[in-house]
Amino acid sequence: MTVIGYARTRASEDTAAIRAELTAAGCTAIYCDERIPVRAEQPQLDHALTALPAGGTLVVCRLIHIGRSLEHLAELLICLDHRGIRLRALHEQLDTVEHGELFRQITQGLIDARNVWRSESTREGLAAAVAAGRKIGRQPGPPLLTQEQDELARQLRDNGVPLAEVAELISVSRAKLYRAWPTAAAPTTGEDSAP
Repeated sequence: MTVIGYARTRASEDTAAIRAELTAAGCTAIYCDERIPVRAEQPQLDHALTALPAGGTLVVCRLIHIGRSLEHLAELLICLDHRGIRLRALHEQLDTVEHGELFRQITQGLIDARNVWRSESTREGLAAAVAAGRKIGRQPGPPLLTQEQDELARQLRDNGVPLAEVAELISVSRAKLYRAWPTAAAPTTGEDSAP
C-alpha cells in the first residue's frame, strides 16, 4: 500500500522535524510546501494527490497542514473518500478509516454553523446600523452632471443637436448622459448610440 506524507510548513515550523515524523509514520514519499501562507495554493499537495492510487494513505502531521480553510478541508475529505484514499492526521490521532464518516459530519456541521453565525451577525449588524440612524446600502454619489451641464445639455438636445455632439460640447461621455437621463429614449441612429 502506498503511504505518502504531506506538509505545508510555516516559518516557525521545523521542516526537518516534520519530515522525520512523517518518515517515522511509514511514508515512502513526502511532499512539502515550505513556508507558504495559509491561504496560498499548495502545488506539492496537488503532486501528492496525483501520486496517490486508490487504497493509498495520505499522512499529515496536523490537519492545519493540509486544509487552507474548513471548506477546503471538507472538500478534500470528500475527494479522498471518493478516490478510496485514507487520511491520517498524526497529532489529532485522526484516521478516516476509523473516524471518517463522523469527521465528515462534524466538519460539515461546523461549516453550516459558521454560515448561520455569519448570517445572524450580518442581520444584527444591519439592525444596529439602522437603529443608530445610518443608511444601509450603497450611498448615492455626486450628481453625474452639474446643474449648468444639465441645463445646457437639455437646451442643446431640445434644439435637435445629436447626443454625441451634446456630450462633446459639455465635456462628458454619452454613457454619462444616458445615466443622467435614464428616462430619455435611446437614439435610433448609429451616430448617437452609446459606446
